[in-house]
This record gives sequence, structure tokens and C-alpha cells, in this order.
Amino acid sequence: MSTMSARVSFLIRIWHASERGTTGAWRATVEHVQSGARDEFCDVETLLAFLRRYAHQAPMLEAAGAREGADTAEQREASRAGRADNQSALE
Repeated sequence: MSTMSARVSFLIRIWHASERGTTGAWRATVEHVQSGARDEFCDVETLLAFLRRYAHQAPMLEAAGAREGADTAEQREASRAGRADNQSALE
């Protein structure tokens, strides 16, 4: 019996952006580590809403992946190696 990992990784960056004469606002970016997809948010509430939506969708996405078949360990490792090569090229 095969089980899929329910783990998903995000890199979240949050900062306070202020301009002269204003109180400023919180900004955020979220990067989905597995895919590299990146989203930007103009406030923390929108970021949290995104994460809540993702958390509610994750069980459905996991079930769909189980029906289609999980990647083999070799495929996952090759994907990681490709991302590492791409990152090295950028540095």
C-alpha cells in the first residue's frame, strides 16, 4: 500500500513597506517550494486567505494525485536535481 506525503512547503516573506508620510502596509510573497510558483500579496489578510484556500484544497489535490499515481523516488530526485542546477546557474 502506497501513501502520499501530505506535506507542502512554502517560503513566505513578509515585510513592512512604508513611504514618507504614511503608516505603511505589510507586503508578502509566497513561493511554493515544490513547483517554484510565486504569488505576491499587498496585505497579510490576503496572504492568510490564500493559505486557508490552499489548505482546504490540499486534501482534494492529494486524492487526485493518488488516483493518478505518485511520482517514483527517482522522478522526484531528478526533479530536485534539475531545480538545483537551475538555481546554481542563476547564482
